[in-house]
Amino acid sequence: MIAFDIRDAIWSKNFEALITHLNELIASIPGILHTPKESYYHSLIHMVFQVSGLSLRSEEWVAGGRMDTVIEEPDCFYIVEFKFGKPAAEAIGQIKHRKYSTKFPKESKPVTAIGISVDCEAKSIRESLLEVL
Repeated sequence: MIAFDIRDAIWSKNFEALITHLNELIASIPGILHTPKESYYHSLIHMVFQVSGLSLRSEEWVAGGRMDTVIEEPDCFYIVEFKFGKPAAEAIGQIKHRKYSTKFPKESKPVTAIGISVDCEAKSIRESLLEVL
């Protein structure tokens, strides 16, 4: 089941497999149902992560703004920022500039930023970047 594959990709830190699985799911949605908005893809991916059994929160406020998604694993935190038609590097830059990671003390667990760039025309994740903060 693809939900377990997504969970296992996160647990094993195989982010290439994660993006591949997410793109498989997005591609299975009929084109007429796609909505050209960042929030559409954010909500899809939130739901996929949720049914995969991951511990997550979306739209969580911190002093610097609102994080798109936070995944909490026993050994680390992932801060996920989505960009629609913009580079994944811009998502990582936003996480760093707005200091989202300060909510999570580094002494407790490491924090990794994940930037995901969605391509409206291709209806897929165009690129993703990771950076340990």
